[in-house]
Order: sequence, then structure tokens, then C-alpha cells
Amino acid sequence: MAQGEGQIRYHVTSPIEAPNNRWTGVGPERLALTTEETESVARWYAAATALYQLWLDSGEIRRIREGRLLDPNGQVTCDGLKLARTLSARIPTRLWLFRDTDDGAPTHCPICGNELDTDVKWGTGTCATCLIQV
Repeated sequence: MAQGEGQIRYHVTSPIEAPNNRWTGVGPERLALTTEETESVARWYAAATALYQLWLDSGEIRRIREGRLLDPNGQVTCDGLKLARTLSARIPTRLWLFRDTDDGAPTHCPICGNELDTDVKWGTGTCATCLIQV
């Protein structure tokens, strides 16, 4: 991913710095996001984080919850992809897809099936067509 491109991440950190947030990410004003775009990212992040937390806390039904996170047609993934496409009109953006590292490294895009570009700084690969990073 080239310098200056954005990522919408499923977990680890908030994608946009919020007041009183300890993460020192990029503020929405620096990205020139509108209030609506900032709120859309925050809503998506809340839903993605909730699903991720359910997966972490799911115990014996962990694989069922994981299926929802991995599903390229799942609501959270579809909403994230829509948001990545919207933001990419001005700021190149990728949706960082969930991946359980116990499952090995993917070689193909889970959405279109094309081979992933593995020349990446973070993660395993990217699909420029689908705007995803894994």
C-alpha cells in the first residue's frame, strides 16, 4: 500500500482518532472527511468491533462466529467495503479483512478469487480490485 493510503481495520485500533482516545491516529480533519463520513466510519467500526468481541468471547461456538467475520457477503464486510469505496473517491482506502492466523495465509482474494498482491508492507496481501487488505 502506497504512503498516504488509508485502511479501515476490523480490530486493534480505531480507524479514526476520537477525543480522549489513547490511539494517536489521524484525525478526521486531517483526512478532510465530512461529518457524515466520519460518523459512517464510527458506526461501521462499532459494529465490526462488536462482532470481533463476540468472536473472541464465543468459546465453543467460536467457529460459527468466525464464519460471520470471514463471510465476504456478511453485513459488516459489505458495509466496510461500501465505505472503503466511498472514501477511495478522495483517499485511497482498503478494508482490512478479518483473518484468523491459525488458518494460514490466504493467497487469493476472498471476494473475487483473484490472486492477492503480496508486495505489501502490512498483512499478507491486497486486492486493488476489491479494495481489501488481508
